[in-house]
Amino acid sequence: MTSPRTIRRALAAPLAVLIAAAALTLGSSAGVATGGDAQCLATKPAIAAGPTKILTIGDSLTSAASADYTWRYFLWKNLVTNAGADPAPTSTSYRLVGPYSDLVDPVDLARDSDTYRCDFDKANGAWPGVFLSSYLTSVTNGPMLIGPMVSSTGADVVVVFAGVNDIARNSKTAADVLTESHDLVTAARAANSSVKVVFVTAPSAPGTPAAGSKAAIVSDFDSQLVAQAPGWSSGASKVAVANTAKNWGQPNYTYDGTHPNPVGEVLIGAAVSTALQSIGVGAGAPGSLPDLSASIGPRDPAVLAQPTITAGVAHLSWALPLGAVQSQVQRNDGSGWTTLGSPITLTSSAAKPYTSTYNDASYVTGHVYEYRILSGKGTTATPGIWQYPLTLTSNVVTVPAGGTLPTATPDPTATPDPTTLGAVTGVSVTPGVHAITVHWNQVSGAAGYFVTATPHGGSAIVRQENGVATTVDTVPNLVAGRTYTIKVAAADPGVTGPLSAGRTATPLAYPLAHPLKPTLKKSGKRFKATWSAVPHATAYSVEYRAPGSTVWKVVQVSDSRSWVSFATKKGKKYRVRVRAYDDFVAGPYSPVATYKPK
Repeated sequence: MTSPRTIRRALAAPLAVLIAAAALTLGSSAGVATGGDAQCLATKPAIAAGPTKILTIGDSLTSAASADYTWRYFLWKNLVTNAGADPAPTSTSYRLVGPYSDLVDPVDLARDSDTYRCDFDKANGAWPGVFLSSYLTSVTNGPMLIGPMVSSTGADVVVVFAGVNDIARNSKTAADVLTESHDLVTAARAANSSVKVVFVTAPSAPGTPAAGSKAAIVSDFDSQLVAQAPGWSSGASKVAVANTAKNWGQPNYTYDGTHPNPVGEVLIGAAVSTALQSIGVGAGAPGSLPDLSASIGPRDPAVLAQPTITAGVAHLSWALPLGAVQSQVQRNDGSGWTTLGSPITLTSSAAKPYTSTYNDASYVTGHVYEYRILSGKGTTATPGIWQYPLTLTSNVVTVPAGGTLPTATPDPTATPDPTTLGAVTGVSVTPGVHAITVHWNQVSGAAGYFVTATPHGGSAIVRQENGVATTVDTVPNLVAGRTYTIKVAAADPGVTGPLSAGRTATPLAYPLAHPLKPTLKKSGKRFKATWSAVPHATAYSVEYRAPGSTVWKVVQVSDSRSWVSFATKKGKKYRVRVRAYDDFVAGPYSPVATYKPK
């Protein structure tokens, strides 16, 4: 039986992100090498005798790409620092285990990189592109099976982040993948009867998916996993769910709509840490998560060589850092930096180490120019003024070498580029069904705005609205009955203003009808209650009144539409009533159903 606390925790955990100006141009300090990165522990702690061994399995979201932190790192960091209480541990009783450690090259998808942003226990059981079923039945060019992997590593805990490939690429149903998830628990227990398991929900797109679509199947699988997996616990072998991938796929926390950037990695690591804490492993996640929006992109900058000039054309070439897939040329003629051409994206046939070139045919002989390269990780274009995730600048070179840029003469009629933006004022909020509509006053110099919606105790969902005259936004897909603080910040390429004062609102639920009177049928010495679906219900609360009692007790909260009673006695009268929930908002009770065994 799934407890009310488990379901409430699941309903209360839609994925949220800290404010992240994800594609604003940053200085070269945005990506720093391991050793100078404040997120990295200065010294990797020694592993104490008899550590708790944690095996993480899944696909490329778990194995990660060249020069990533990986969410596995933030999970490990939460464990060894006792959720941040000990920021410089010398020893730890936790160890990440597994047969693999290589990262994926995002250009050619080869598993040939071992460059992480931080040093930690890199061992894992993830395999890029894997099906969940591949851990149950041996396949060519696939991972070790879960049973042998648990046995060989001595894993005490297994964290499973898989399943979406089974649906998206293998056309399986939610029920199929749920069955495989349960089978995986069974196989892991065959190797270690007390193994603990945490499932991470499969990445699901924001919004309401079209009926019958693969996105709808993923959403259905996630809902069933949250509702049923904790019920698979048996004795010391506990099962929990980290519902971290709900409303996944926005540029604020992924590189490409799927794979997490540093902001997403922090959030996944925190959600898994919290789920582990619920089954007695670790201290959970820190109360305040770091904002890694400035670390989005490659770890290191590109390196631009001194250009050559041939027949009035400047020929540029540069070396790309690990993890970068895209670059952009910028030029300064003394009046400011301008972008040349379109972003250049590496192809899978590119030779390693990766380099790119650009020919500037607009170069004018006798003029002095500065050039630099922006490099980016991920190829997803986001709309509007922050079009590409190019986040790290290279060194600057001057052509001709040793030349001096001319000093620009200010145009008294021109509007200067803003160096600062004022705070947004006049913010007002209106709650709607699973949404909040926000209005604000226009800010001079802004080309767009960030709107943040922060649930109590959570991190901010961030929306990007473009357009000088834009002063309204509706934040969708919010949790009904949960209070959010809304703030707005003005933005321009390279500039983000301060967040406004906060305004609070609580999204409404859909109007809920009461369930019809439950049907109670004999089931051995028990009875089974069933009831009809209520439109827009996300869960149902079952309340039970024992013979001779006047007190109603909640016995089940889940998305199931059935409940099996406790053992009954002949001649005694048992009562059941049900009501639907839309997230945190309850609907009216059903009529009371009565059962009296003969």
